[in-house]
Amino acid sequence: SSRVVILTTADAYSKIVSELAGSGGAIRRLAYEYRLPKNSLHCSPDDVVILRSRSGQPLRDIRSSSDSRDAGEAIAAMLAELHADSDVELHCSLAGGRKTMGALLALALQMCARPGDRLYHVLVNDPFEKIPEFLYPPRRRKYFTFNGKRVDSARARIDLAEVPLIRLGPVAESLG
Repeated sequence: SSRVVILTTADAYSKIVSELAGSGGAIRRLAYEYRLPKNSLHCSPDDVVILRSRSGQPLRDIRSSSDSRDAGEAIAAMLAELHADSDVELHCSLAGGRKTMGALLALALQMCARPGDRLYHVLVNDPFEKIPEFLYPPRRRKYFTFNGKRVDSARARIDLAEVPLIRLGPVAESLG
């Protein structure tokens, strides 16, 4: 079973939940369309986590040094929580969200990463990366409209690029 956890800001939360999570979201549609085993990509609205400040307030967005510091601590805390189970392997994506969030995720993951953990960036070719409705290549051909032109989904290319990680988790654990 694979659980999908999405870290987000308060401003993006409702859009993420409605478009990606739950029984009608794109993650469930992807699993169904590609006939993946049941619960192989589980993502309920409860798995969409709003980053919070040190005082516990939801971070609406990341627009300041203080927001970045709070987001970094919240991301590190979430990774530590997920790693509480020693059998869990983290497969993290830098795609989506603010660039700051991706950078903070990469740094936090390096600090706790164990041998099975991975970091990725999802690369999508033009013009698909600019089409909001395009979330994954559908099994059956579909046409999108971009700049007034019809775009064939058969032309979409997704590259899951693994990003090198310095796995410091075992070192940190040995140091206590």
